[in-house]
Amino acid sequence: MSLSNEDVDRELRRHARVDDDIVLFWREASPEEISEEPARQKISDNISSLSSQLGLLNLETDNLLQGIEESHPVLAEYLKVLERKIETLARALTANDPSRSLFSTRYVNLSASGLAFLTEINYPIGTLLEIKMILPPSQAVIVAYGRVAHHIPYFEGLPRFYRIGVDFVHLQDHDRALLARHVERRKTLFPNLGGDESI
Repeated sequence: MSLSNEDVDRELRRHARVDDDIVLFWREASPEEISEEPARQKISDNISSLSSQLGLLNLETDNLLQGIEESHPVLAEYLKVLERKIETLARALTANDPSRSLFSTRYVNLSASGLAFLTEINYPIGTLLEIKMILPPSQAVIVAYGRVAHHIPYFEGLPRFYRIGVDFVHLQDHDRALLARHVERRKTLFPNLGGDESI
């Protein structure tokens, strides 16, 4: 049984959310696959290895920067500038990856607990999906498993689309932290993006 719009909105407000354009791949998966390590290399080895490692390092430095900022604000600001320089270099390197030309972005509503997006397939509630995401501008690659929590007909445009919401059921802790950090940064940089409701 589908959730009402009111129920969907209540569910979506459990975590900080943001509207975003990301590279998104998904497919139906079997429950047996949840115990396996998701295959990130199928997206792009170059993007995954560089951007994901930088993302994890940023998570480590965030707490250190907070401590430094309290006692040495000028030094903390300098370190933040260095971090932005490294991110700029990483984006330049991944931009030269020929496989990126094969990717197109999709409009989603995103949080650390799940996402919502439009699809032509009316997936039944409970359907298990493997979700692969590339998050701009860092190009961090995240792979998760999720279950369809709701599906609502979306009547704008043809052919008919469905708005589906997916709750993550298997997401590694560092990937969840990367997602939460990404959402927080997007909301800070673009406060008018919304994110209280799904697409």
